[in-house]
Amino acid sequence: MADPTTELAKEFLEFQGYIVKKESKFIKNKELKGTAGDIDIIAISSKGVDLGEFKLKREIVAEVKSWKVMTKEQFNEIYDDKFKYINNYKISWRQEQLKKYFSSKKFDRILFCGATTDEVYEYALKKGVRIITSGFIIKKLCDIFTESGKRTYYPEAYNFDLIRTIIDYLLHSHKFKDKLTLKDFIWIKPDEEPQYRNKFNKLNGEFMADFLYYDNENLISLMREDPEWFLNEILNIWEKKNKKQLIKRLQKKLKKLS
Repeated sequence: MADPTTELAKEFLEFQGYIVKKESKFIKNKELKGTAGDIDIIAISSKGVDLGEFKLKREIVAEVKSWKVMTKEQFNEIYDDKFKYINNYKISWRQEQLKKYFSSKKFDRILFCGATTDEVYEYALKKGVRIITSGFIIKKLCDIFTESGKRTYYPEAYNFDLIRTIIDYLLHSHKFKDKLTLKDFIWIKPDEEPQYRNKFNKLNGEFMADFLYYDNENLISLMREDPEWFLNEILNIWEKKNKKQLIKRLQKKLKKLS
């Protein structure tokens, strides 16, 4: 089995209808003959796929890094080590290395990695490489599961099955012997790690506030016991631009309770 990020990328592509080949030998030149696994992923489908944010072509050649690519320098090292040779058709095409897999030279160049920044993503695009992160893949696999409504396992889809188990547990954990909650996934101590706590709240505050706002039991109990304290607590997880909207909503709720 390849590294986890390669397996995650393979599974993601297979769910999009691609046939995936891992670890294909690629000879860079006469001096650097290459070894098995020099191209991490070669993928082919009968048609491309529209993922909303972008489209993937029918044919893909991909490099996979399990770590974060956070700087242009990091990307350039990866590009110079692999994509530079792939883009040299004297090496990749005339020697029939990629030609035996692809029908044309118009294939996608993809870098799968743990994470990246907007700046590096745009920089890579200008050089003809699209970066797809583990976060993007996991979100897409979550969407596939929640939208399909299917509750069956896929024997060869290890990552998808793990996501299915997590979502199912979070939804029904109150019924189960062994509880699994968000606290088990978010390794942030609210009172000790303000930097991570605040960033988490900025990303998730609105969702969590809505979750509490529509609660029919715990929320009402807390508001009745100490509405001022509760209001202040909720406001802390909202950015300033959202405070007015939240205040109006909570004031309406308080009026109904009084």
